[in-house]
Amino acid sequence: MSQSQKQPASTQVSAIPSGKQIYDMLMERIEPDLLSANLDRLADPFRGEPYEKREERCRRYERAFSTYTIAFKEWATNLKHAVRQLHLSAFRSQEQKAAKEEETALIAIEESMSL
Repeated sequence: MSQSQKQPASTQVSAIPSGKQIYDMLMERIEPDLLSANLDRLADPFRGEPYEKREERCRRYERAFSTYTIAFKEWATNLKHAVRQLHLSAFRSQEQKAAKEEETALIAIEESMSL
């Protein structure tokens, strides 16, 4: 058994990306202004911005969050599918290994009985 298989799942959690990492990964392709690092100081560069430009930027951000919601759902669905496929593949592999071991044991028993 490999070292990672011996460790309890709780020690392997760090390999899972954080919510912030997932958010930034998806949002950077949609609207870089809305990356988590920019949120606290988002208003600073736009102080004194004309009302019309502010409204347009707000609409753009609303569209970005809608697009993000769709992208996140797609990402989560794809992740779930990939994990399920890996699980099934691992299960099939173990089934095949067990069947081969069983077959080898049965052949050994048959050969010992024919002696």
